[in-house]
Amino acid sequence: KLTKSKKLFILLSIIAIFAIICSLINYAPYWDEGAYISNGKFLFSGGHISTYEYQRPPMIALVTGFWWFLGLNTIIFSKLILILIFLLVLFYLYKVSENIYENTGFLTLLLFSSLYYLLLFLNRILTGIAGLSISIIGYYFYNRKKYLLSGFILSIAFLFRYTTGIVFLIIGIFI
Repeated sequence: KLTKSKKLFILLSIIAIFAIICSLINYAPYWDEGAYISNGKFLFSGGHISTYEYQRPPMIALVTGFWWFLGLNTIIFSKLILILIFLLVLFYLYKVSENIYENTGFLTLLLFSSLYYLLLFLNRILTGIAGLSISIIGYYFYNRKKYLLSGFILSIAFLFRYTTGIVFLIIGIFI
């Protein structure tokens, strides 16, 4: 018999392999992806390279700019960070589901990881999945009554995608 933790590790490993394979697919980038990479170059060059679109959330620009500053492949390493965030949310979503009702974590994990939105945009450098993922992690810590940590994580989610501030507002109302 495999324990729950071993099953979870195996399932997350399979999803990670699938996500990495999907992120290596060659595609035509969206305008938003180019804007985030451009913003990152602007931030890490001190304003000497590229331009900055101020209406864009700054956290994804910090991620892409960091890899550019180190001289690494911005696209591949940024995708790896976003995949890591996605895997973290799957782990925390499993924990939240198990806290709500025993033995539902795997089903929740499978259903969430197979959503069309996630499959369509997992290989892109966009803010939607990262913002959603970090919001769920913040919600997990809210349920654990770690309000300061939850607020900090939800503020990071807000900096990834501005509309995740709605989650922050809702949880703030409940507190």
